[in-house]
Amino acid sequence: MEVQTSSSVWRRVVTMDEQAVPVRKLQSNDGTAIAFEQSGDGPPVILVGSAFNDRSGTAPLAAALAARLTVFNDDRRGRGDSGDTAAYSVAREIQDLDALIAQAGGSSAVFGHSSGATLALHAAAHGLAITKLALYEPPFLVDQSRPRPPADLPKQLAADAAQRRTGPGGHAPQWPALHPCRPEPRHLPEATAPVLLDFFSS
Repeated sequence: MEVQTSSSVWRRVVTMDEQAVPVRKLQSNDGTAIAFEQSGDGPPVILVGSAFNDRSGTAPLAAALAARLTVFNDDRRGRGDSGDTAAYSVAREIQDLDALIAQAGGSSAVFGHSSGATLALHAAAHGLAITKLALYEPPFLVDQSRPRPPADLPKQLAADAAQRRTGPGGHAPQWPALHPCRPEPRHLPEATAPVLLDFFSS
């Protein structure tokens, strides 16, 4: 089958550790190829990364969790090595996650980061076979701790993508429109891996 390549601006930063994990692909409900890496041995867990990253953003966490779990670390559609379709749909991303759950044996724990946390919640609400759910920094503003996104944020993000702005060394895209409303960066793998290992393997 011919796989449509993604036209996204996300660029992968491949480390030596990542190269040891083979990239595999499965076919989602609409025929889109979803790339993922499978590592470790134990109860399955699927990592759903944030909107502006491919699987390299969750690779360190995947490596830490693989000590006791079977980890599925994928590129969400339109990112990295996964394919895409012309019109974005949350329903399609839920189908992608459902295909990964089937690959994991029919049921799986799910970890969601940022918009991936929101997607994981949608998937659970749609009745996917999720055994456990852990969410990290879902993008819900419930107080005044940081500025709210501007009303024209989608337009600004589209402009950022069109200009294909890249970070130092050309490795990671920069998203100026998001800078005012982002929280301070945190060390996702180091802060969460021990707790997640205990939660998902119990």
